Amino acid sequence: MLQQTKFYQENGAKTMSITANRYSTLAQLTDFNIAYNVPEVRMADLNLTSQIPVVFLLEQIGIKVHKDLMKESQVQKDSIF
Repeated sequence: MLQQTKFYQENGAKTMSITANRYSTLAQLTDFNIAYNVPEVRMADLNLTSQIPVVFLLEQIGIKVHKDLMKESQVQKDSIF
């Protein structure tokens, strides 16, 4: 993930991350970060930290983008007539 982020930045892209910790390497590397700050849960080498906050955030972003696109589409239709 870090290598991909660096690649995109080197090629002019703005980057965004959603992380469980705003101090993580990825959060610090990206241009914009949404941190949901939950405690990390580990068992041996397994990271069992909940991903439910990420799913919620992605759903909310998707809903907002969809609403904005629908509004934009309606404005374009209205301006034609």
